[in-house]
Amino acid sequence: MRYLVVIAGTINTSRFWPEGTSDADTIKLDITDGGFFYGVPHSNGKLKRTDVFEEAYCLVDNEKRPLISDKRIVDIRLQGVDAPELHYPVEFEGSDALTLHYRQYFGKTATADLLSALGGAGKKIDCEIWSYIDKPSDLFDEFGRAIGYAFTVEEDSDKFDLNINEWLLANGLAYPTFYSTMQLEELEYLAYISRQAARYKRGLWKYTSNEIRKSQLKLKFNYSDRKFDREKDRGPVIFPKVFRRASRWLRGIEIGEIDPKTTLPKFLKSQPPVTFSYIDDMVSFGPRYAIPVYKLEEVITGAGRISISPLRVVFYEKPSFVFNKRGIEIKSFEDPLYDSFETISGIAPGGSAGSGA
Repeated sequence: MRYLVVIAGTINTSRFWPEGTSDADTIKLDITDGGFFYGVPHSNGKLKRTDVFEEAYCLVDNEKRPLISDKRIVDIRLQGVDAPELHYPVEFEGSDALTLHYRQYFGKTATADLLSALGGAGKKIDCEIWSYIDKPSDLFDEFGRAIGYAFTVEEDSDKFDLNINEWLLANGLAYPTFYSTMQLEELEYLAYISRQAARYKRGLWKYTSNEIRKSQLKLKFNYSDRKFDREKDRGPVIFPKVFRRASRWLRGIEIGEIDPKTTLPKFLKSQPPVTFSYIDDMVSFGPRYAIPVYKLEEVITGAGRISISPLRVVFYEKPSFVFNKRGIEIKSFEDPLYDSFETISGIAPGGSAGSGA
């Protein structure tokens, strides 16, 4: 069964860089006065509150990661959006080398511009995260972040003010990043928005590069850095999914963990595989088992040239598993231990999630 899940809460804009640490495609949602609500899309009933995620967790590197923090914060990853990295940590297990945080051009710009669109630092904004899923664990990624579309709500109103996912893509402040769990309608719509931004060279599209050069991986981030100079945040940008792996490859060479003769594709072959299909194939071939699947190293040459565009590919994401405080996998939104019949006013599953959902 397909469900609509809404996470209601507030955004404290001071959590975004430069006052905080959040970047453009991740949100820290305070659900103190909100919570999780679910229902069946396109029905006439209101959404029902669920408390199954209270004290729940996922396993990250065999360690429990709470889905809701002690301060009632839920980490949100924006669906279909990948902004340039602001502070990507690179470390090697067992190595004494210092952990460095790599960043990309436009990482600061994307965050600063989103903060401005939200009214600047020091504001608390009502926000709802909408996600269409088949089962509770689909709501989260492997790191315990909830995935969805973020809509800010107008003050003293039930109307949506800003679709953050759509706004970032339309303004060229993030790349579209698609996963096989998304519906084709989502892929096509977000791809359309992004193609328009690319066509008119908005934001990062003017600087997008399909060449991976070590000089593009030189930017580092320090958490004491609170300065933003727009002109200095301009330069070549590559797809963040590739950038993260290229940064790890370069850092490994620098500290002697990786043979300097190792090319990026060869390094990728030694790592957990990143698999993808093309959107056109997904439309043409129909059933998932018939769709050709490729690996990331197959579309990057030894010289570092990338032959795919984020506008055309759909990645396969690792499945997530979430557990309640008793260590039992959560497979239902209803649990006798947390049963509740509170509904969220003003939201019905038959309503529109906006043009980005």
